[in-house]
Amino acid sequence: GEYARDLDTPCYTLTSKPLRLCRGGGIIRNLDVEETALLMGYPAGMFWPRQHKAAFLQLGNSVPPPVARAVLGAALA
Repeated sequence: GEYARDLDTPCYTLTSKPLRLCRGGGIIRNLDVEETALLMGYPAGMFWPRQHKAAFLQLGNSVPPPVARAVLGAALA
């Protein structure tokens, strides 16, 4: 599929669509909200909307914490 990603390749930009994990051309499963948040650098156990679509929309529209720290750190240096 359009959003499928093989497990042996680096992750690309995450969007409001769930990331599909693949192995050998076959889809294994989608990452869940917590896995996606961890991949983006959010702390474990952070609260996300209960509705799956709303959670992925919030993640897809967010600036990951490591990116925010780097940009803010450079701006304040």
